[in-house]
Amino acid sequence: MLKAFLVMENDFLYNDEFNFNVTEPGTCSNPKRIFFTRLEAESCALEIARTALRGQPLSTWGFYPGDLSSLNDETLFVTRLSNITGNKFSDVTDAIHSELPENLNDETVQALLELCDRLIVTVIVEATITDEQALLEAQQTLENGILNDRSSMDWFSSEADYIPRYTLSAERIGQITGLFNVPFEPYEDVS
Repeated sequence: MLKAFLVMENDFLYNDEFNFNVTEPGTCSNPKRIFFTRLEAESCALEIARTALRGQPLSTWGFYPGDLSSLNDETLFVTRLSNITGNKFSDVTDAIHSELPENLNDETVQALLELCDRLIVTVIVEATITDEQALLEAQQTLENGILNDRSSMDWFSSEADYIPRYTLSAERIGQITGLFNVPFEPYEDVS
């Protein structure tokens, strides 16, 4: 029996203080890739998290350890963060506002995600069907991505070029996420 795993990236919205997760639990607004082994899916999820975390302070996602972690002891949070990053912090404010290293390896990313268990960057969902053809077609469709590539934009592009846009219809994206029993909910800031 073929197993398939969908890697979904959660969407975050800046609220004039920090980015907060706006993806409703149990829904998907940004399906990234489909893999046929859990190990490959986990590797992809770690790479997405690494890209989001590297060089950023944790204050990007919350000002207090309680915003990021279920660990109730701030001193222990700072100690664990110091051990993970190799940095020494003077206090919790220093820890939250210091940039994470640029060169995060898998072990470091995993440790950060375990410490910051309320910071959910990605979710992996196993397929609820075994239709190999449908899963292979969905995998191929997602290989091209569902959002326009804005990485090559320059300062002279029109402002409209900076607005992310879905490259597939909501119906087609919903068919893909439906293979994993997850409803597609378009992110409101994507047209």
